[in-house]
Amino acid sequence: MSRVLVNQLNVREGPSIGSQSVAHYDAGQMINSGDAIILNEGRKWLRYTGSSGNQRYVCAINNDGSKYVDYPPHLPEIPCGLRVVEYGWTLTAYCSCSQCCGKSDGITASGYQLKSSDHLRICAAPENIPFNTVINISGGWNGTVVVKDRGGAIKGKRLDIFCKSHQEANQFGRKPNCTISY
Repeated sequence: MSRVLVNQLNVREGPSIGSQSVAHYDAGQMINSGDAIILNEGRKWLRYTGSSGNQRYVCAINNDGSKYVDYPPHLPEIPCGLRVVEYGWTLTAYCSCSQCCGKSDGITASGYQLKSSDHLRICAAPENIPFNTVINISGGWNGTVVVKDRGGAIKGKRLDIFCKSHQEANQFGRKPNCTISY
């Protein structure tokens, strides 16, 4: 839950001062747990699901730095225009060896030739996420990757992050409960 710190706080349909105000909170009232902080207009907007079932937004931190809402510090910050796909993604890692890929030519499903400089920058994703999509990841691991590959085991809410060696892929391990946005 997030607590309102100012006398009155407008609830908006979108993360913008110009967005329709649909309700308000008074000082001390609690807001449903938000799922993200949206960055727009120099402000930080708490996004949450209202009692209507619709996504709603309140200004958590104004453009002058004034804090309007005390919200959980673990929420991902996402530039406006990106959308959170969902929570609960699991990250694993792979390299271009035959043990990880069944082949060792370093060519991904999109035809991209992997290089060691792609370490932690390329991923294999489920087919519903198009090739060349830039994905921001937060939670168990923070970073930005580009979808260049698929994989037989990459189904559901799982991403496989490219590592330059098999040892580094093993060290990366399994990272559950990540949030992705693109």
